[in-house]
Amino acid sequence: MSLICLWRRMMMIPIWTADGMLQWAIGHSDPAKLKETTLNVQRLSPEELKQRQMEIKELEKLQMPSDAKLMIVAINDLNNLSLSLEDRRRALQELLVLVEPIENANDLHKLGGLTAVIRELNNPNAEIRIISAWILGKASQNNPFVMKLERIHNIGSIPFLRNR
Repeated sequence: MSLICLWRRMMMIPIWTADGMLQWAIGHSDPAKLKETTLNVQRLSPEELKQRQMEIKELEKLQMPSDAKLMIVAINDLNNLSLSLEDRRRALQELLVLVEPIENANDLHKLGGLTAVIRELNNPNAEIRIISAWILGKASQNNPFVMKLERIHNIGSIPFLRNR
């Protein structure tokens, strides 16, 4: 089991993006409860307020891994040839989500992920090949940098996917 998967199970949360967290917060907020909480915080004594601030500082130390770190873990999983098919599929699924922002798509090559994903296009398992193709498509969407890299690797039309 990868570090990402283990971390998610421990934290009981899915992959979060800033947009995803915002959407979740909006969808799970209760204006009446927020107003009540605000009034309660305004009534805190200076000592209680300092205690809350210290609790927040402790929480800040528990940082969620960056997208780059999560990508590195997934790429390392793909480069581990002894990994099970299910773990390989999971690593690709994580990359599929992570390469959506253009900055992460650009980092895919820098982190060695483009080569790993292209290699998976030759995987005997059709689902692995499909997810790999989706990653390349998502990473290159409106992204000239990744499109150029794909042309360098001669995978522009991906003819071998049609023949399997």
